[in-house]
Amino acid sequence: MLSIDDVVADESAGTASFTVTLSGTIMSPVTVDYTTGNGSATAGADYLSASGTLTFNPGDTAKPVVMTVQSDSTSEPTETFLVNLSNASAGVVISDAQAVGSILNDDGAISIGDVSGLEGKANKRQPNYKSFQVTVTLAHASTLNVTKSYQTANGTATTANNDYLAASGTITFVAGDTSETVTVLVVGDNTVEPDETFSVLLANPQNGAISDGTGVGTILNDDTRKGGGPNGGGQILQPVSDPPHADPLGHFTPDRSAAGTASEPLVDHHQRTNKQRPTRDRDDHETETKATVVSQPRRGVRRLDDMVSDAAMVSATAANFSDGAVSGIAGTYDSLAAGQRERDDTLARLVDVVLARDEIAT
Repeated sequence: MLSIDDVVADESAGTASFTVTLSGTIMSPVTVDYTTGNGSATAGADYLSASGTLTFNPGDTAKPVVMTVQSDSTSEPTETFLVNLSNASAGVVISDAQAVGSILNDDGAISIGDVSGLEGKANKRQPNYKSFQVTVTLAHASTLNVTKSYQTANGTATTANNDYLAASGTITFVAGDTSETVTVLVVGDNTVEPDETFSVLLANPQNGAISDGTGVGTILNDDTRKGGGPNGGGQILQPVSDPPHADPLGHFTPDRSAAGTASEPLVDHHQRTNKQRPTRDRDDHETETKATVVSQPRRGVRRLDDMVSDAAMVSATAANFSDGAVSGIAGTYDSLAAGQRERDDTLARLVDVVLARDEIAT
């Protein structure tokens, strides 16, 4: 019993190989003729016509029939031609006398690209969508309309998490067209997260074949935690300790949690570095140095008078300051709660007034 199988081949392959099979045992050679015939494919343009005779010797079970297919640059549907068997040796039955050869068009190869982009920020009033354009390409312009369907699929980005909106539909390449786009809407947010992906899948081509049917969309995270940097890691801020405070007697207690000891002088934040102040020795009756830093690292107590510097500015109007004014400024210093800089400025004013008053008194 003889039969021949069907074959599918790309037109660019150059050949289509059919197999004629003999079943059963033979004691002498068996022959069978074959010949080609047109289907939707045309001999000379899509394949080369052929005919011949196959001979099976005892022990043979299969013989090949190789046909030549023609490649072209025309985008066209799948085409077919026939191979027919006839005239088998006496007593041999042909159970399947016709094979169909299908020539797949490779000029209508369809592929889809990848895309990536920033997700964008969330909008308080309405959703903020970013359009991701995925390009679908036809290898060669076709004389026919080429269509295929597409559909999105979740990856690490999901529609359930509102990372993007699902999309599906049909793309059509009209005659002469080679590029189309699929639009997927990505939803902006303000969440710090890894980059995420989704896919666009092609299916059901008409008048073409899919060579690459999966496009990957990558949603790039553009959110950061406060401070910026990896994991939102900007500068790590250390806790700020309380500023030194004064008791009612004018004693100042430095912050024990700060670096250093009480033997280190307090920093004067009052800007005086650009002011040159006259000094004089004792013989010229200039102001004596009154600031003496008392090293008491454990007690951390210094007198207000010990903080007075011979560099303090003496104002010509200092005589207008009464004891009450001095006490008022000191009270302001003790009651300030705004912060270290304001307290230091008030302290500087108080020192200036005390010095001015002492200078006038002498």
